[in-house]
Amino acid sequence: MLISFRDTLFSTPNVWWVLIGQSGLSSLIQSLDPRVFERTTGSGIEVRPIELTELYDAIKLRVAKFHKKKTGKAPLTEETFKNLFEASFGEVRFVFKYSNNICTKFVEAMRSDVLKELSRSSSLGTKLDKKNI
Repeated sequence: MLISFRDTLFSTPNVWWVLIGQSGLSSLIQSLDPRVFERTTGSGIEVRPIELTELYDAIKLRVAKFHKKKTGKAPLTEETFKNLFEASFGEVRFVFKYSNNICTKFVEAMRSDVLKELSRSSSLGTKLDKKNI
């Protein structure tokens, strides 16, 4: 995309473009198309991944911010968060996304089980009522 739109994208007045990617993106762009690289200025900023303890702090902040009572706790264990953190090589977005997916699937399964149980109970009750009449 950068190659095909090079002249339009980078020559739009009063627009700043921020390129976000993996470490070494600048060198990759330079090797793929030096003309695109020539249109860029500035230098890259390396953002280091957060530590596991920083993830736990972020989770505590989210719980404090979004829990109705200020005494809430995270719905998943620290061990689960640790496993997700390690599986994603420290990607916090991944940890939060899959934590949310786990909780959503749990709630869906619980609702399904409750509805099945209610359905069984109500059909059993209907059969008993008909026998008693």
